[in-house]
Amino acid sequence: MKPPAFQFYADDFIGGTVDLTTEQVGAYIRLLCYQWNKGAIPDNAEAINRVAGCVVHNDVITKFPNLRNERLERERSKQEEYRRKQSENGKRGMKSRWNEESGYNGAITTLQPKHNSPSPSPIVEREREASLPEIPPMSRKDYDSLCQMRGIPTECADWFWNTHDARNWTDATGQIIRKVEPVLLNAFKNWRAKASQAQSGSKPSQSVYSITKVIEAKKEQADGLKARWAVETGLDTTWSSEKAKADYRELKKEIKELNQKLAGMA
Repeated sequence: MKPPAFQFYADDFIGGTVDLTTEQVGAYIRLLCYQWNKGAIPDNAEAINRVAGCVVHNDVITKFPNLRNERLERERSKQEEYRRKQSENGKRGMKSRWNEESGYNGAITTLQPKHNSPSPSPIVEREREASLPEIPPMSRKDYDSLCQMRGIPTECADWFWNTHDARNWTDATGQIIRKVEPVLLNAFKNWRAKASQAQSGSKPSQSVYSITKVIEAKKEQADGLKARWAVETGLDTTWSSEKAKADYRELKKEIKELNQKLAGMA
């Protein structure tokens, strides 16, 4: 059965659409819904505009490389993988109970439902949906509050978030991270040790330290551009300089790439 809904992360969505107008945000949401149902958005501008209900700006189209939003497809894959594992676990559990209780000899028998068996209750289906693990396991706002409470520097906090978000919030063994704090504190311990080595002159760690400094500088530059040339009103951000807007986006792209580079060095 095709899942009727996908998980929506409010903080991530607002952060990812802060540069779009209200109309563009509406078009973006409609195209995400269309992709979820159809697998991809249409391959021509006329059809895209018809789905969105307006002329779709290129800033929205760029969020669908190869006609698909990559984040949405990751959410689809996570749901499919979770359902597959749950199905396998259920089959193993049923086989184990059958062996124990009835002396089952191992022959495979397909159980056919009775003709008058009712369809699964909508309530049961909703409960199954609700059992899916939250990814990310906490909102970015709560995460930032946790980092502030634990005294974790912004560059380390951003590195941890971006690294694990890119890995769909799984650890090194592929297990889903359900509790962020213990994993975060352990990562911070390693990050701090590498920063200390960098300051002592160790060549490999020096690279980590220097990249961190570059990230800090680029963040300050991006924040300065936004403070000077942009005005935010709700979900909409208006730029008084197109060049400043382009420079800001390029800086954000470079910061993301540097964080990913740091993740590979961890």
